[in-house]
Amino acid sequence: MPQPAEHLHCRCRRDAVVLGPEVQTNRPSSPKSGLAGKLPARILAAIASLILCSCASNPPPLPENAEPVVDLMAQRLHLARDVAWTKRANNIPIRDTAREASVIERTARQAEANDLDSAKATRFIRAQIEASCLQQEYWLQIWKDGADLPPGEPPTLAEIRSRLDSSSARLFAEWAATDGLTIPLQAVKSRLVAAGVSPAAAQAAAAGLAVKVPKL
Repeated sequence: MPQPAEHLHCRCRRDAVVLGPEVQTNRPSSPKSGLAGKLPARILAAIASLILCSCASNPPPLPENAEPVVDLMAQRLHLARDVAWTKRANNIPIRDTAREASVIERTARQAEANDLDSAKATRFIRAQIEASCLQQEYWLQIWKDGADLPPGEPPTLAEIRSRLDSSSARLFAEWAATDGLTIPLQAVKSRLVAAGVSPAAAQAAAAGLAVKVPKL
């Protein structure tokens, strides 16, 4: 008798496990037991792996009150395209340790002035800086592979830094408002990727929220 659809996820985890190039099952099989007996072991392994992936649970939803801070994270990361464009045009390296240190120090002072944990605040902004660098690398690679540059002329370094500072200020204010929330990091990454952020940058940015713990 066919199994109900809602039980399929249980069967795929219990009956098939990928072990190297072969698929081991808990049920005996015969070479003449159907299509499976005619397929190479590596193809069966690939099929089983796809089934396991399809059976995995979806990431938890992003809490509604966490949406503003994540959306501002995405907005700041969107600026990475113009940052990379400006640096490419002026032959400037992606990393600017002096600038990064200044941003981190300013964030620590803002946190202390607002009675917030400066260590948590600086870990958060460090993660956003790292994510921005990864997103810049993403754009540089895209252009290296032949994609068209944006039309017109890139902004000056002073202009792009002014936009970054403004974005960082809004992001810090929203981050402070969410202090104490437990935010599923996979939900953060999924929302950032959906907004056009590269997976690597989204992962790095989301990691900055890992230090947030519920208030007692």
